[in-house]
Amino acid sequence: MIRLISSIANIVPAKWPKRVLAIFLVAQVGVQTIGFAAAEVPGQRFPLQYEQLPSELRSYVDETRRHCKEQDDNSLPADLMSGISFIDLDGNGSKDLMVEAAQLCAGEIKGGNCSNRGCDLKIWKQVGQRSWRPILDEHVSRSFISLNDKGGVRLIAVSVWAGRPQCEPVGGKNYTSGQSCDAIVRYKGGKWAWEKIK
Repeated sequence: MIRLISSIANIVPAKWPKRVLAIFLVAQVGVQTIGFAAAEVPGQRFPLQYEQLPSELRSYVDETRRHCKEQDDNSLPADLMSGISFIDLDGNGSKDLMVEAAQLCAGEIKGGNCSNRGCDLKIWKQVGQRSWRPILDEHVSRSFISLNDKGGVRLIAVSVWAGRPQCEPVGGKNYTSGQSCDAIVRYKGGKWAWEKIK
């Protein structure tokens, strides 16, 4: 438990703790965190090989890694599944897919897998035995995902551009691309629910 709290403290931004840490401290000890090795979920086996993943997902991953290689010849990961996770968004046992661009290459590479404002976070929902549809496509300056030991999503916390509606921007105020707000994002009843962290 001490190790878990320490890990959270190192990843969660300074202005998140009161809201986010409270959620984790009441959670069961079996929490798994996705961050530096997103493709490794203890206790789970990947049901598919990389070549069996949705073509749209693979096209995005391949294109992103191509851009990384253009910036750095040594940027490609040894594991094709790096940055790709099987998760269960709504607890029904589905094999949903999450792609964290920050983990697709060997580090965050500007002009490769990330920009100077952040990296993509994408999720595909399983809608059939071998079919998925994209349901989340966000460019985040940082993210934190907590999973239980079965891959079920407990929490998704992100930092996004402050001028978007979910950040409750002040009317008439101009927000620069570097300004962000923090939010907890949950998938409920087939829809995303955003809660700004205040």
